[in-house]
Amino acid sequence: MKIRQFLSALTLAMAATAGYAQTVLPRPSASQSVRRAAPRAGVPVEQGPFRPTWESVRGWQCPQWFKDAKFGMWAHWGPQCEAEDGDWYARFMYYPGTEQWNWHTAHFGSPQTHGLKDLIHHWKAEKWDPEALVKLYKEAGAQYFMALGNHHDNFDLWDSPYQQWNSVNMGPRKDLVKGWSDACRKHGLPMGVSIHASHAWTWLEPSQPYDGNLTAADGRGTWWEGYDPQELYAQRHAHSTGWDNSGTIHSQWAWGNGAARPTQAYMDKFQNRVLQLINDYNPSMLYFDDTVLPFYGVTDSVGLNILASYYNHSARRNGGQPQVVVMGKILDDEQKQALLWDVERGIPDRIQKKPWQTCTCIGSWHYSRAVYEAGSYKPAGQVVRMLVDIVSKNGNLLLSVPVKGDGTIDDKELAVVQGIAAWMKDNKQSIYGTRPWKTFGEGPLAEASNPLTAQGFNENNNYSSRDVRYAERHDTLFATIMAWPAAGRYRLESLGVLSPYYNGRVAKVELLGHGEVGFEQRADGVFVDVPVHRVNDIAPVFQICFGETPSSWARLQQLVAAVDEAVVALKAAAGYNTGKVSRRNVLLLEAELTRARSCREDDGDGAIGQIVEALTAAYRRTVQEKCAGGVADAAHAQDITADVLGETADFARKQATATRFATPKLWTVDNFEIPQTDGSGTKNGIDNYPGTSCLMLGIWNDRSRATTPLADARVYQKVHLRRGRYYFGGAFDTHYNLTRGYVFASREPCATQDIEQQSLAFYPVTAVRDGNDTYGVYFSLDDEADVYLGFQADLASGAETQELRVKRVSLLRYADVTSAQYDGLVAEAEALLAAAVIGRNTGCYSPQAVDRLRAQMARAAQLLVSESLADACLLLQAACQDFQKNGKVPGGRGDEEHATDLTKDLLVEASGFTPAGPGTTRFEAPKYWTVENFRIPQTDGTGTKAGLDNYTGSYSLMMGLWNDRARNTVGSLADARIYRTLTLPRGSYYFGATFDDTWLPVRGYIFASRGTLPTADMERKSIAHYDMGACTKDGTFNGIYFALNETTTLNVGFQCDLTQGSEQQEFRAKRVRMVRIDPAPTAISRPAAAALRAAEVYSLSGQAVGRNHSKLTKGVYVTHGKKVVVW
Repeated sequence: MKIRQFLSALTLAMAATAGYAQTVLPRPSASQSVRRAAPRAGVPVEQGPFRPTWESVRGWQCPQWFKDAKFGMWAHWGPQCEAEDGDWYARFMYYPGTEQWNWHTAHFGSPQTHGLKDLIHHWKAEKWDPEALVKLYKEAGAQYFMALGNHHDNFDLWDSPYQQWNSVNMGPRKDLVKGWSDACRKHGLPMGVSIHASHAWTWLEPSQPYDGNLTAADGRGTWWEGYDPQELYAQRHAHSTGWDNSGTIHSQWAWGNGAARPTQAYMDKFQNRVLQLINDYNPSMLYFDDTVLPFYGVTDSVGLNILASYYNHSARRNGGQPQVVVMGKILDDEQKQALLWDVERGIPDRIQKKPWQTCTCIGSWHYSRAVYEAGSYKPAGQVVRMLVDIVSKNGNLLLSVPVKGDGTIDDKELAVVQGIAAWMKDNKQSIYGTRPWKTFGEGPLAEASNPLTAQGFNENNNYSSRDVRYAERHDTLFATIMAWPAAGRYRLESLGVLSPYYNGRVAKVELLGHGEVGFEQRADGVFVDVPVHRVNDIAPVFQICFGETPSSWARLQQLVAAVDEAVVALKAAAGYNTGKVSRRNVLLLEAELTRARSCREDDGDGAIGQIVEALTAAYRRTVQEKCAGGVADAAHAQDITADVLGETADFARKQATATRFATPKLWTVDNFEIPQTDGSGTKNGIDNYPGTSCLMLGIWNDRSRATTPLADARVYQKVHLRRGRYYFGGAFDTHYNLTRGYVFASREPCATQDIEQQSLAFYPVTAVRDGNDTYGVYFSLDDEADVYLGFQADLASGAETQELRVKRVSLLRYADVTSAQYDGLVAEAEALLAAAVIGRNTGCYSPQAVDRLRAQMARAAQLLVSESLADACLLLQAACQDFQKNGKVPGGRGDEEHATDLTKDLLVEASGFTPAGPGTTRFEAPKYWTVENFRIPQTDGTGTKAGLDNYTGSYSLMMGLWNDRARNTVGSLADARIYRTLTLPRGSYYFGATFDDTWLPVRGYIFASRGTLPTADMERKSIAHYDMGACTKDGTFNGIYFALNETTTLNVGFQCDLTQGSEQQEFRAKRVRMVRIDPAPTAISRPAAAALRAAEVYSLSGQAVGRNHSKLTKGVYVTHGKKVVVW
């Protein structure tokens, strides 16, 4: 049925309360009951291949159907929707003064007499038609559906024998989960159930002063006679710390920080409810609104019992392989192997290796009349753009459309769903069944960092026509421009010959919903034709097909030719000025180009691939990393501020006025004049707000009073400077809400929108920090010239309150480069090479980095003869900095595909480390790890710091200080270490950990070493090391790779110098991992195989199969003494 036809049908269906909405059970009187008798025994955990251990459930694989589905819809609907007053109604209705308290008391009276239980009784869901809604969602493109099973209100929405407070016994008196399930089965959608009730124990604590402590005995003569309110409220327990603050619960979601701990009986009941749901309703998905799993932080057993039972239940029905998905929040890398990571109202800013899901809502999670009246639902365009972004990063989108208490959705929600359906009609092939490409996208948002907060909450991205997202299916690539650009040519940068993501020759481009379009593939991108007519209202999707993938040698030749051509234009534009193409980077690019030209075809695919990677990286750095600005480097500089600008601070006024705002005497102000109505003068470049006169541009709800256009507001001086290198900048008293503001140097005044292209140098005000540091631009003049120096902003757009105030300015001139500086840089480079520990282990300088530095030194020597001393110095300086910053072999996550996990065999345990003692105090010593030079008795009864810390609820490996450095009783804290001694055979290995602490030491390492070493010698003498200061604290592993050429006895662990730095520093390693990296067979494509035609090829049994690789079938072969895979 079409969407328009559906509208009238849906209206008629709801008006007649047809279909499932008519199957209403008879309502009992107070003395009658239709509830099932609660079973005496619990639901057994189903047995099968999965056991209730983390190691076992990590054998789960995300099913193909879910990875292909990409888009689901959710009815987050229960009794709290009856009030139409938004999310968490049943909690906030118990907090006096909240919106929900005020609404509830006005409509129902005091929660003392009319609480959550009575809201449930009031809820009838009289117009609910699940078949009509599921049909609508499927027509909008949903490939799965999620029903609410219960919320934090603890009310089950199915026929639940383990919870008498359920939707069959009271309220709607319908089995809602069954109704959704039947509708999904009819329309062919997998159905999941979301479970949120584990947190009712703490979530309903504010009900205790009202009706939350009632018992069954209190119900005599009431509508709920015969029911025990404690089965719903579960509040016969002490309060959590801070329960009277409605927001404290967020910090207690993992059952720490003073959360009241649930009883075993409460947790057993929850487990039985979920297992019965699984057995009776066979959902395809379970969603838990918990950190990891229910009661994680109290016990793992409940969550793991449910997980194992559910996977075994599904495996039994699906030939031994579970086809179900469990969703949890805030997972670490290992937990992401056991269940699906769900991100609430957020999107990771990079591709994820494992499938994941965003759950979000177009409004409030529970229906809100205020959201409807304000018209603040997410529009269809925002939903679609989120979906495209999520899919490009290997995720799915689960979208909730709030349902009213009566079971219907409103007209504005229906319009959103229709808008999604309209876009999906022509573009669904770019969503379903796709996988991430080499990069998820390009544009401002792709380049920005947008970290998650807690379980998500970063979803308000302002997608624009400058943002592109990619996804692929089989050999077809889809490129979605996130908003319609102007008609004409549009560049897809990632498809250019010079892109590190180059995928070969583009053969055809189609605009979905339109047909083939013209295109041109160049070095810097593929330029597609965007037609004038827009085929949808949201975003265009281009389907791109490629020709044959070139061999690595052909790719290198292509790349060398493209870079050779690009360097000509880059050199012409390059210089030393802030914001512009960096001549230093161009010189580095030329050095890489020289190295690439020396490569030969018989060097092999591996070596050629490294050259390709290095050359594309050098090109990308050149076009993206412009000359830096910011805080001034005062070394070798002459301060000429007062001589040239006439003043440095407390800027002179043109007239001697006492008003706050005025006009500067020595500076020119253009396009900025705003009379004030409060007697504070006219805004015209000077502001005395901090007590001294600052240079100022800004508006404060007075844009309409401006007497000049504000798009190019500027305050500046025109000065005459001789040939040389300069710095100009300002110390900012404040900068606020400016989206387009600059410190600039230019030959002529230019429009704000043209500053980045036309100025000599620019630095965005958004990058400055308020305070005493000066932020600004470097620029060079080849001849003496007039230059404009100042500050400029577009005040005509953006917020109604935005401004900058500069309290001090600085103009510096730098000395010319000398041959002595060149000699010093050569000596620095030689010293770096002499001191470098070279190898392939983490922390060593890589042989490739050494070769690159030597090549750059040779190129600098050539420049010294053929071009300029300044360029030679610039190249050497850049080469040394690059070597120090990027030359070391990096650490990683240890999750390579071809790896064998040795953690339990070698380290005994991966997490929850066993204490040597009774484990009754927070701090203990570990049973299986050696701790040296670290033993700090505590004075508050929490034990002795000796390697273990139970702060998070389970023991982590720990070393650190908290104002107790002086109490250490053994050895020197300079060499505090935790380690295990291992004997490993020849091979390649990884050792790493996840961290849950943010106070990492100033000098601390993850290490592997022969014997023990002083911390000061770790970088020079260890087998491998990784700076703990670079470790992430987001649940991902950080660690070291190392290779052993013979059987070796060594130590692996953590070491810190705790005598340095703050009195408060520590690390906690929550999980450890030890793996052997197994050699992987070399995979070669047919074009690559064709390059080896001269080589004899053998089967694995040793039989010669000839030299014609083009006739080989798929499989593993041996050639040149190595295994290869032909695909």
